[in-house]
Amino acid sequence: MPFIAFLLGTVFGSFANAVAWRLHTRQTLGGRSKCPKCEKTIGPQDLVPILSWAVLRGRCRMCQGRISWHYPFSEIMGGILFVGTALHFQNGSEMNEIFFFQIFFSVLILICVLMDLRWKELPLELMLFGTGATLLVQLALAGRTGTEMISAVFVSLLFFGSQWIVSKRKWIGEGDLFFSAMLTVGLGTWQLALVSIYVTYLVGAVLILLLLFIKRVKRGDKVPFAPFLATGYFMTLWYGEPILTFVRALLS
Repeated sequence: MPFIAFLLGTVFGSFANAVAWRLHTRQTLGGRSKCPKCEKTIGPQDLVPILSWAVLRGRCRMCQGRISWHYPFSEIMGGILFVGTALHFQNGSEMNEIFFFQIFFSVLILICVLMDLRWKELPLELMLFGTGATLLVQLALAGRTGTEMISAVFVSLLFFGSQWIVSKRKWIGEGDLFFSAMLTVGLGTWQLALVSIYVTYLVGAVLILLLLFIKRVKRGDKVPFAPFLATGYFMTLWYGEPILTFVRALLS
């Protein structure tokens, strides 16, 4: 199962990268893939996830232009997300409609993360669609109540919105607010929302310190926040309930 999930994930990771590029450049989602440098159509032999990039040594077959590391990165991340989701449902739940929606939702999240990493932008229309679709799934299939959903989103918007106001949009952008709200709806409860916030900032602090240490970023640089929010979401989705159980045991 993990091997099959990883292979499928790399394919959908490649798809997510293509969608991110076309949303950024305002292109339609139809048509063949082209090299962004020479704009020649890419053949099927050069579209194999991860392997094609490695065989071509990160260069276009036609023009020898460099192919960004974002391409294999998105494919590897798609594989990891599919494996994590498959193992989560394999260990604790049946692979039902919610499982397939989580697969779809992970691709949507990956598209947003890739756009924030490359261009520091987040697609508002896609996030609104994702929020609405996730809300329907939570209410219709996951058995969440309206009160649970409202309280979860309230906690997220209160926390991140206060930072947005206090910092005058310097610490967090409007896109991050919409993205955090979408992810919170995906978690479904205010308790899991709090866990996600904690994990987000824990991971974010460690990675930013590492980037400062290796001098990939400098003090005052703007760092994309969506990858940290997504990490907090997936870690909470997969391990949030055990974390809450541990916390409750400490407080009891």
